[in-house]
Amino acid sequence: MLTHAQMNIAPSSSFFSSAAGGDSAAAFFGTKNCFTGGLTVAPLDPHTLNEIESYVAPIYRLADSDPSDALAPATLSLKLLGTRPKMVPLVSQGTIALVKGQWRIYIRSGTPWPRARWIAGHELAHWWFKRIGYTGPDLEARCDAPGAALIVPRPVLVQVHSKPGDDVRAIADELKTTQSLALLRVSEVTGRPGAVLRRAGPIVRGEPCGHLPLEYGKRVLHPSVKRVPITDEEQRTGVVAA
Repeated sequence: MLTHAQMNIAPSSSFFSSAAGGDSAAAFFGTKNCFTGGLTVAPLDPHTLNEIESYVAPIYRLADSDPSDALAPATLSLKLLGTRPKMVPLVSQGTIALVKGQWRIYIRSGTPWPRARWIAGHELAHWWFKRIGYTGPDLEARCDAPGAALIVPRPVLVQVHSKPGDDVRAIADELKTTQSLALLRVSEVTGRPGAVLRRAGPIVRGEPCGHLPLEYGKRVLHPSVKRVPITDEEQRTGVVAA
């Protein structure tokens, strides 16, 4: 069941530039004083993210496809499960269930399409972890990352990123996904620190990321961090290494 928990190219512009502010930005993403207030949320470590990234190719092979040519989540679900995701009244955002011997993905009715795509990817990740027998306490966080990587495989992001550069909104529009996913996926692929701030807690990507203490809605204090507006989801904002 999906909860609300939450996703190698050269940086092309100052958005993720490793110029002057790079080292201080790296220090920022490991400090305990980068935001006023404080919630400290540990992100998935780089080793785990690399491991998760490695799942994309075998999942695509099971679908007789190649991650260099991304499939729509509905198509990927059809190839892997034999059914497409279905919109139904749900309390949670989405779930995957075994119905009469067949796995089916359900997404809450009324979910905006870009977010529904990510939810479908998240639930496909649940299917994958069931398949390989993983049941660790970080399962939900682990499902967030491959959910994003299945929708936007690394080769696809590399290609798209080379066109608009680091414009998160342009990348999201091109990939038909949320701006949050676009920002986090760029950080995953480039390795440059980035985070999405939410009331439920921050989602951090990039390396090094360390522990990122945040309090939602407070003013960023560190000069090596740049705020990135997120306009397609309420009560969210992004930050990246300046």
